[in-house]
Amino acid sequence: MTQLKEALETAGIRSPVERLKEIAVIALCDNAGSWDGARDALARGYRGDPALVSALMEPYRAMAEDKLLRETARELREADLAREARSRQDRDGAKEGGHDCTEDHEGHAAPSSSAEARRAEARRKGAETMAGKLGLSMLDTFMPEGIPIRNWQAGEARAWARRTGRNVRFVELLTANIPPLDTIGKWITPAMAADFWARSAPVEA
Repeated sequence: MTQLKEALETAGIRSPVERLKEIAVIALCDNAGSWDGARDALARGYRGDPALVSALMEPYRAMAEDKLLRETARELREADLAREARSRQDRDGAKEGGHDCTEDHEGHAAPSSSAEARRAEARRKGAETMAGKLGLSMLDTFMPEGIPIRNWQAGEARAWARRTGRNVRFVELLTANIPPLDTIGKWITPAMAADFWARSAPVEA
């Protein structure tokens, strides 16, 4: 590898990182005392060169990918909640405009499953579907103040829920019996989080 590097240098072929360093040095020297000017010069130097852009972003690639996945997962969760709310409104409207559903037209008893049980099952399936699509769970996609709930200490999460009034039941289920200074992700598995989400009555932010 060293011999290859030396051969490339002899031929005047440098790596993208080395080229970026050279552009940065020139940008700083040509714009002494002006950080904004140096930054603009640097941008002009790498702009339009895919290899340089890729080298510049490589240290931050995982962070950018993680941010994109989390934002997308949150949007999917919000869409699932909106669909569930519309479905619940449709069911409630049908009940108000129709007859007593405790018996069907033949006089037989209607199924015994309650509306709350159906809503809980819908929430559970929504969480599981999202986790399956993105490899994430509610521990990742439920992000108070932009921070995944798995990274919150139990005591801080409880204080946040009580202070804001958001998703209080869900947070209480997550943090029950966890030491205040321990992170939620240390104790709660994705399956447990999905079950707690299904059992709670989430409030949209």
